[in-house]
Amino acid sequence: MSGSPTLPAPGSPEDLEAGLAAVRAALRTDVEELSCRLAPARLPGLARQTARSALSGACARLRGQGAALAQRAGIRGTVAPDPGAPPHAGPAHDAGHASARDRLARLLDDARDGDPTSLAIVSALAVALAGLSAVALVKAVTR
Repeated sequence: MSGSPTLPAPGSPEDLEAGLAAVRAALRTDVEELSCRLAPARLPGLARQTARSALSGACARLRGQGAALAQRAGIRGTVAPDPGAPPHAGPAHDAGHASARDRLARLLDDARDGDPTSLAIVSALAVALAGLSAVALVKAVTR
């Protein structure tokens, strides 16, 4: 939007008319832009766009936090699992040979079994996702 229009400085009547015409044109442009932004047909798309941007930001933050946690835990990278190794071969096997999907499944299994660390991680992720949903909903409604 063009901002708040300013009235012309006092001068001849023709200057005043020209200045008022410019102010009217600026106000008309602002009103048209606002009506386009707030059209009911456009609001669902705006809500989706806001939710996507909030989700992508949260995902990026979670990836960064996950990488930091993995680094602290000593997990350097993902290597394809050894086809001859059992799925839960212990920590020495898990550190370098389990895929991300296997580690996630193991994390969820451990959380279901009541492991405090796994429960804390899964709970924190659930709270983060709930918060993200609330933020996206509030942003979608207030825009």
